[in-house]
Amino acid sequence: MGPYTAFDATYAYSDGDQLQSAFIDDPLFEPEKHITPDGHGSFKLALTDFCEALRDQFGVHAFLATDITIPTETEASDDEESMSVLDQSVAFAAVSDAVVFVFFGGWPYDRCWF
Repeated sequence: MGPYTAFDATYAYSDGDQLQSAFIDDPLFEPEKHITPDGHGSFKLALTDFCEALRDQFGVHAFLATDITIPTETEASDDEESMSVLDQSVAFAAVSDAVVFVFFGGWPYDRCWF
């Protein structure tokens, strides 16, 4: 899952630092709040806050797929238990109130329907 990084115009454009904000306006991402210690925009922080809000307001079991520490078959060492990505998805769905895929606009996601 991921990457959970925010688009940063200063990384992509030499004059990106002249913008009022280097980050694309997004209802979940707050540039003042969702920045890593090294100055990168983090949608993971934004999504973590979103999950906390869902838990607080609606009492649901909200989490990110990356919150689960079960390694996939390719990540696990030989002596470590693992699950396939598909089995992980099924297990996540089984303990969830709902499954939500969050896409942040722009190509190619502006052409996808879920």
